[in-house]
Amino acid sequence: CDSHGGQVELQVHLTSDRAGGARKHPLTRGDSFDITFTPRSFGDPSGHAAAGTSTSRTGPLTPRQQTLRSQLELPLLNTYPIPPNATADESEEERKKKLLILYQEFALDLHTGMYLTQLTSNRDYSDIHCQLMEDMVTLKLDQSNGRIIEFPLTNVSK
Repeated sequence: CDSHGGQVELQVHLTSDRAGGARKHPLTRGDSFDITFTPRSFGDPSGHAAAGTSTSRTGPLTPRQQTLRSQLELPLLNTYPIPPNATADESEEERKKKLLILYQEFALDLHTGMYLTQLTSNRDYSDIHCQLMEDMVTLKLDQSNGRIIEFPLTNVSK
């Protein structure tokens, strides 16, 4: 307010430019409502997930997801692959724990369903919706052509 009874003019300048001038096109951002896309963080540096949470998911797990996760164990193998979030100075047991967490997160993401891009034999791309069924051993593929294919994972090899 001006104590002399005069008018004060206030100007506000609005801009859509970001600081630094770098703008991200809206089509290059992920859709916040797309539950079939989960960015992979490969867990936190310690490789531990708190109870009821998951390190790559965007929120707490439902009770059903917690039950599914608790039922998943690594298959028995002679040697286990090294997870991408493991370091060279970690013990075999710590690496195996990180691999289990990564395996459980991937299985839960696949149970929710995700779109994968398939490169076809004639070099075309097609999006396929993949979902792990409730039995956790059947993979359902939907190529959006009116057919849904179910694969029992016990019959699938490399």
